[in-house]
Amino acid sequence: MSTKETPGGSEQDGTGRVVLQLRVKAESRGEIDQLTADLYTFLQSRTEAADFERRRENAGSQDAGTLLVALLTTPVAVQLAKGGGRALSELAKGIAEWMRRRNVSVAFSADGVQSVEGPPEQVERILRELLMAQARKGRGG
Repeated sequence: MSTKETPGGSEQDGTGRVVLQLRVKAESRGEIDQLTADLYTFLQSRTEAADFERRRENAGSQDAGTLLVALLTTPVAVQLAKGGGRALSELAKGIAEWMRRRNVSVAFSADGVQSVEGPPEQVERILRELLMAQARKGRGG
């Protein structure tokens, strides 16, 4: 599956699904790798709104992938067409909840927005707004 890269991240993949990139902020590469794996597991068990992939930010690195990519699933687009956005809100809320539990910062990019980070409540609000806007754009709205 390919994604269309933009300076601030990916916008949508070839199927029109919404793409969100997440980067955990930590002191060491090992800690980033471990926290990314933890966030991946947490979100996998918390939401069905997206498929998650770990990717390497640098092709030559030895890590399992310090970039977590969320590919929002087709039912999210259907839900938006019906005027709902619960799945997107749940994803944003899940990321903020994980940040609070781990006391960790997460930078994210979507819809060409350069790496944004902040306290969990701000991240949740901004993520929800970005995901909703991006999903509407993907369905021509």
